[in-house]
Amino acid sequence: MAGSRPRFQIASRSAGKSACAMAAYRAGQEIEDEAYGKVHDYSRRSGVLHSEVLAPDHAPHWTRDRAALWNAVEASELTKGGDLKVKAQLAREIVVPLPHELGFEQNREMLREWISEQFVSRGMVADYAMHAPDREGDHRNQHAHVMLTVREITSEGFHEKKATPTARSWNQTEMLEQAVDRWAAIQNRELERAGLDVRVDFRSFEARGIDREPEQHEGVAVTSMKRKGQQTRVGEANQERRDRNRERASRHMKALHELASLEEQRAKFEDWKARQIEAQESERTFDMLDLEREQTREALEHEERLQAFYAPALATVQAEHDHLKTKVDGRGFTLSLRRLWRGQKDRDELANLRQTIEGTKARIADARQKVDTAHALAREELAELHRQRDEQYRRKLDEAQKRKEEALRAKAEAAAREAYETRQRQKAEREEAERAEYEQHQKAEQQSRDRQKAREENQDTRRHTEQQDNAANDNGQGWLSRVMANALDNSSASDSEKRQIAEKLDTVRDARQQWRDERRARLMKEAEKSPDRDKPKDRGPDFEP
Repeated sequence: MAGSRPRFQIASRSAGKSACAMAAYRAGQEIEDEAYGKVHDYSRRSGVLHSEVLAPDHAPHWTRDRAALWNAVEASELTKGGDLKVKAQLAREIVVPLPHELGFEQNREMLREWISEQFVSRGMVADYAMHAPDREGDHRNQHAHVMLTVREITSEGFHEKKATPTARSWNQTEMLEQAVDRWAAIQNRELERAGLDVRVDFRSFEARGIDREPEQHEGVAVTSMKRKGQQTRVGEANQERRDRNRERASRHMKALHELASLEEQRAKFEDWKARQIEAQESERTFDMLDLEREQTREALEHEERLQAFYAPALATVQAEHDHLKTKVDGRGFTLSLRRLWRGQKDRDELANLRQTIEGTKARIADARQKVDTAHALAREELAELHRQRDEQYRRKLDEAQKRKEEALRAKAEAAAREAYETRQRQKAEREEAERAEYEQHQKAEQQSRDRQKAREENQDTRRHTEQQDNAANDNGQGWLSRVMANALDNSSASDSEKRQIAEKLDTVRDARQQWRDERRARLMKEAEKSPDRDKPKDRGPDFEP
């Protein structure tokens, strides 16, 4: 399995986080926060399987107490005036996924070993809590939260300077990468000991040769919104990545089927070729057996002819030779007289018989040798014929295999080219969609700027027009007031009547001014609703009281 990589993040007060509040929430307990003067009570929280604080041997005893530890962390970040630093870094937090294939005890011992080896041994105080999967989430999501101090701890407490050489070394990327690699090694060791065939690998898809697009981590907020059926940017982006990964997997599955089909065709051809060669060899063997049977029959017939032709005469001559040799070699008075009387003649006749017998046997052997030579030559000719036929047939098979390989290679290259073109086309479409989205975003921003500019211009124009209208109204109103005042002065009305007429005129002026104010407010509101209009029109009643 690929395994989820541990995620490192910084907990700071600038993000509105309290170290005591975080520790209380992670561990599921109650902690009094002395810096903020409040109590963080998460003792009723469920899902916390185990929590523990690990500290170096030289650290004070109170660092093993969670409340004392994080209150001391808060106190170390106070200003000289006793105020809380706004942007102080309080802790480093690591979210560590745990293998669901292993049990609670194994995961806890792995965490202890890893935290002690990689962080506590370097001088950090670690507060970790193991959490069970959420009841509404993935049941395999076993994980742990590890909070690490950022200041160097001494036998008397936290160092007054945060940027000590020891503390600065904790920010090195090499150290974090080493910790991640060591966590993978510990998990794989325990998985192997448990007899499981799964392994953890934190390398990227590209490093492992996997054609897959990684997804963005969905945090608590995104997960909560998804459960409520709300759309999120991260969720939509991950869904698009999943769709593209599904398309990639479909293409690779199709390629695997194509490769399997090609291998099957290749295997079928090899099997056919082997059968053809076997048939050729069987045919050659049968031909050789037929030839041997035929030659054996011919040899027997030839031997029978030789025996019929030479055997009777040869036997007779051999019998005469044996009889005469007995007389020549015999002992006794009679045989001795015969040797004296016919000795030379018998010996000459015996030599003649022996010569005849040997000559006859030589001719018989020569005849047999000729037959064997002819048979051997026939076998050699048949073998040569088979060799030529085999060579010609194998050449044809090799040519057929070459054509088959070329056809299979062309088919595989066509499939690979089609997959590559599909990937390139989808990439181009995705880039085009992103470009269109970017252009649309730029266009929307430009329209927003244009609307803002038009709104400002309309406000300026309206302000100038209102100033002119007010000036004109003031002038007109002043003229009307002067005219009415002169008319009242010249009239023969009594003082009480003049006062009543003046009060009525004041009432009319006030009503007219109120109407202008309401009309101005209505125009401003419509301008805000429609900023792209050059000259907003008053859609209300257009009259003056």
